[in-house]
Amino acid sequence: MSSMVIVNPAVPESYLPPALANGYKAQSHVFFLVFGAWFWDFVNAIPEEYTTVWRRRQNVVTMFYISSRLATFCAIVTAILVQITPTTHCNILKYFMCLSMAVASAGGSFLFVVRLFAVYDRSRVIAAITGILWTSTLGTSIAVPFSLIFGHIGPTDFCIAERVGWFGSLVVPFSITTVFDTLVFVLITWRMGMVSQDLAAETSYVSRLLSLLRGDGLPRFSKAVLQHGQKYFLATVVLNILVVVMLTTPTVPNVLHSIFIIPTIAMQNALSCRIYRETMLDIASVRSQRIDIVNQSPLQFQRDIDLSDMMSKNGLGSLDRADSL
Repeated sequence: MSSMVIVNPAVPESYLPPALANGYKAQSHVFFLVFGAWFWDFVNAIPEEYTTVWRRRQNVVTMFYISSRLATFCAIVTAILVQITPTTHCNILKYFMCLSMAVASAGGSFLFVVRLFAVYDRSRVIAAITGILWTSTLGTSIAVPFSLIFGHIGPTDFCIAERVGWFGSLVVPFSITTVFDTLVFVLITWRMGMVSQDLAAETSYVSRLLSLLRGDGLPRFSKAVLQHGQKYFLATVVLNILVVVMLTTPTVPNVLHSIFIIPTIAMQNALSCRIYRETMLDIASVRSQRIDIVNQSPLQFQRDIDLSDMMSKNGLGSLDRADSL
């Protein structure tokens, strides 16, 4: 570092080795792209959010929804500020960013805790298992700031993560979240499989498994519930695994260890909130009998009504003035 020629002292990258400088710049670009994508999703969701969140009576679920939205926004913006704003309060920004990430992740996961609770008709066993995992995720997330060591770049006031602990407060929360998301996927798939009419007709285990994953024989709303879980699982689990790999790979530069954390938080929030809104609108459609019932038997349609009523009763609630949708 002492032999380096500082071309532009005002640019923080000038005080970093080339590999770290490139990683620092790449991280800034990633955060701006994430903010653009997340904000685009937020703006496009405003009409649905007005119908499914703001217009209805507020409860615990909607409060978690709103808090996760606000916390995700704060986490992304704070991450950008850490990259582009000179400040003498790096640790304050770090703690605020980590707290926002914890609230955002907990809020999104809670929407699926309620979803499972509703699908399994208030099963105490399901509530206990998912509740323990959700609480564990929240608890371990609180320790995240203690594994992030922030400092200044050279003599500038720009902040940078000097060291990221590979184990404990960063790896554990994302590992538990991966387990939680996998459990949600398995339990919802199993529950929807119990509703399917075509599983019994399959002879081999492979055929039964494929039918279960495809949702063969499921009514439209039940199949939508299944596919929502699959979509969320595929996106979030892949990103969570990627985060863990980046954190535990020693050859990755320090500045890049945490590069996928903000994208993962943003994706989790966008998907969990979208699935919540779509589920609420689907419930309203079933209850108002406006859902497409072509190629559905009366029994299938009745099962959709039963499932929507059960989910509405057990935590998801119902939309006010649903007939106006």
